[in-house]
Amino acid sequence: MTVTTAYAPVDQTLNAARKYSADFPFSSVDSVEVYELIDGSRYLVPVSEYTIETFGDTRYGLFDNATVTFSRIHSAGTTGVRIERNTLIDQTVDMPKVDSFVGRSVEYALDKATLICQEIAERKCEVDVTTPITQTYNFTGYFGFVAADINAAVAKLYAIMLEIDTTGEDCSARLDEA
Repeated sequence: MTVTTAYAPVDQTLNAARKYSADFPFSSVDSVEVYELIDGSRYLVPVSEYTIETFGDTRYGLFDNATVTFSRIHSAGTTGVRIERNTLIDQTVDMPKVDSFVGRSVEYALDKATLICQEIAERKCEVDVTTPITQTYNFTGYFGFVAADINAAVAKLYAIMLEIDTTGEDCSARLDEA
């Protein structure tokens, strides 16, 4: 898989079926967070109170989108539902020390780093990133890949992170000033 679209949290109005869609790629159901919107604030819904149905070809490590279905009625005063992605920042891909690299592992590592960059850019204030926060290199097992492609993908991630760092501001600093 590649990450070809921008990321934004999904806000949805309430519906009788209590079923909501998240149209963004994600690495695991653990990275999907569901909130109820009440009086202008968001409240995290415990994972035991909804189910997630995933969609997509996971051979490449990412799901394409999901449907969240609440197993209970909404809390009093809920005006909407927000679905966000919060990818765990960890190293989950181990590269072999002696054998050749597996293309899917390389692609997944780059995809996951791209998801994290998208989330950081979304959460910081006044970020101005001119480089698209996408990963379009295909490193599947059916196509050979060369070091230059990996270098280009990593260089793009570095450029994105540099733009986020130099233009964005931690929004929590604004809360501390108030």
